[in-house]
Amino acid sequence: MDGVERVFLCGPTPDEVQLNRNAIDAAKAADVQRLVRSSILGSDPASAATFVRDHGACDAYLGDSGVPHVIVRPNLFLQNVEENTVPSIGPDGAFYQNAGDARISMVDTRDVAAVAVAALTGFVKDGDTLEVTGPQALSYQDVALELGASLGRPITDIDAADEAVRGAVAGFGMGEWMVGALVDLYQDYRRSGTDGYAAAVTDTVQRATSRPARSPDQLFAGRA
Repeated sequence: MDGVERVFLCGPTPDEVQLNRNAIDAAKAADVQRLVRSSILGSDPASAATFVRDHGACDAYLGDSGVPHVIVRPNLFLQNVEENTVPSIGPDGAFYQNAGDARISMVDTRDVAAVAVAALTGFVKDGDTLEVTGPQALSYQDVALELGASLGRPITDIDAADEAVRGAVAGFGMGEWMVGALVDLYQDYRRSGTDGYAAAVTDTVQRATSRPARSPDQLFAGRA
């Protein structure tokens, strides 16, 4: 990082906590002027969910490091629906998930990127945390209705047991760590329920970009 003024830090791996600490230490040694770290909504080092816990540990380390920083905490990426849920829809129009009736303010990755750019270029002061969400909180029942409208056919959401989802996701070729992390993230969403942290809606995208956050129907209908 010698000569680098600003850093964007992102990426989940099994050794994420140590790698983030290494990067933060390098940024401190290089006198980086601002480090923007991509975290997760609800970040908590005491969480039972791998992603939420690891991000919480990394956020805490960054906060104690003395490195000038901003933390960006997006909710579940809306593109997960497009890239994972849609391809899993069967001939009967059904897809399976283990979020129960949880409502999640899913956010478009392009909006997350725009907020990160704004944070890197001075949108907020050092030490700030930006919680980034979509414009509404959706259950997967709502997602099914949105997808049905965009695909022009009935789509049904079916609750599945964690182990069934674990087996299905493993069949996509994902590693054991990622499979486990995804399953326990959705367990955390179930604990969040219909009005918990995962359902929170913020105006961060509007404030950072001077335009509303992209809505799910924009992505699903290809109008964005």
